[in-house]
Amino acid sequence: MVYRIIGVFEPHPGTGGSYEQGVILRESTQASNKTFNKGAWFDSNASDIRLQNVAAESVIIRSLKLSSLEIGGSSRIKRLTVAAQAGDIDIMPAGSATVDTLVVGSGGGTVSAGRINAIEITGSNRNVVIGGNAQSVVVSGQNSTVYVQGGARIGSIKLTGAAIGSRVITEGTVNELEIQSIGSAVAGSGRVGTLRLGSIDTQVNVSFGVLAERADTGLTGASVSLAVPARLSLGAELNAIATIDNAAPGTICRLVWYVNGAAVSDKVFTVGGPVPTLSYSFEYSRTLPETARIRVAVINENAQGSRREISAEGRVAVDNYSKRHWMRQETPRVLEKVTLGYKGDYTLEWALANDLDDFEKEVWVYARGYTSDTQYLLWVNLAYQRVNIFRRSGGNWELIRTCLAGTGVRGRATPVGVWTTSYKQPRGWTTSEYTVRPVVRFWGSSGYAFHSRLYYPGTTRLMDPRIGFPVSIGCVRLYEDDIWFIHDNIPDGTTVVVY
Repeated sequence: MVYRIIGVFEPHPGTGGSYEQGVILRESTQASNKTFNKGAWFDSNASDIRLQNVAAESVIIRSLKLSSLEIGGSSRIKRLTVAAQAGDIDIMPAGSATVDTLVVGSGGGTVSAGRINAIEITGSNRNVVIGGNAQSVVVSGQNSTVYVQGGARIGSIKLTGAAIGSRVITEGTVNELEIQSIGSAVAGSGRVGTLRLGSIDTQVNVSFGVLAERADTGLTGASVSLAVPARLSLGAELNAIATIDNAAPGTICRLVWYVNGAAVSDKVFTVGGPVPTLSYSFEYSRTLPETARIRVAVINENAQGSRREISAEGRVAVDNYSKRHWMRQETPRVLEKVTLGYKGDYTLEWALANDLDDFEKEVWVYARGYTSDTQYLLWVNLAYQRVNIFRRSGGNWELIRTCLAGTGVRGRATPVGVWTTSYKQPRGWTTSEYTVRPVVRFWGSSGYAFHSRLYYPGTTRLMDPRIGFPVSIGCVRLYEDDIWFIHDNIPDGTTVVVY
């Protein structure tokens, strides 16, 4: 891909020539009297490079290991990027050769530079030794070290906010040194004219003339507290107040309010001025949590690019409409949805993937006005092949268990209507063809009952495992755990609705 982008692949550049496209140069190379108008790229195999009387907009070196680099004659290179993965290297243009800007990218090894006007250190964990005069040095890589040798004079060195943990050691003279990065240091026996500190944790162990501190402390040491009501009455607006302590006046921040994890307000403010408050109205629904979680976050990104966030959280109980209210709201829709007749394709997979939700089941039983002489009520839903078990709770029927079922086939369908459980037979029924156990009858002494799937006669070894669709001759087949739950927990006289 690189070859296609660059345009020209030149394995043996030789002497002379001008290139209007970018050029890839391979392996150790001696290029003389050449002009690269769109730049040259040395590939990973280049280890010894000699450039004589070469003019180039840019030269990029990405060797696996760079052993030597000579730039001589009347070479003019506007931008030289060295990103070799290994190798200590000296970059010192000889004769009248010039390099306007040296970029030290990612990689390893120590780079020693001299007679270069501008140096940019973009790679992390780089060691750069400057042995000659330079107008400017800019560091944006993390944990890098710039060493200024004795006798060298540097116009300015700047550690940007991205140069976290980088340091400057000077034995020479630096007219102006600006440090914006956190965790950085400056040391050495040389001298700095003007030292500009934009980070509060910079370690300084060097002689300097003028200290121009302009550190932006942001939210360092600050805290935020939150005031919310303990309970919110039905329909009332939620109002919350945030208080910020120990933040520097004039600090510009964002304040974000969250309700149940969702951001509902995001505003910019200045410390010392009014703090944005929260005014929020809930959208009421049956799924509205009984307790709302309120969080406030105050965010500051200082001039050095350091981001700090402080936050606080509180909870408020939210009154909601009663469950009966939401049932009334949902009744027309649910009554229209629940109809007679099996809806599936006679597979267990369909049954597992399709059913009413729990609330719809409770709404339907409530809307139909069913009662029971016990604390329980059973609804055999033919459409989705389920037995839904309810328990009386505060005037409503609360769904406590849903059981997959297999009801009667066409022509032998489980009878629609309202019945009651009559008596139980823990030993079940055994015929010459099958055994089912236990049995819980729900239509007097008739043969209609809840029971297990079919076992081989006199055993509990499954003979017919089918379930989830109409499969019986009228009874309701259930998994073993479900039929035993009904046998053990549902009293005789419990209403059974088949619909």
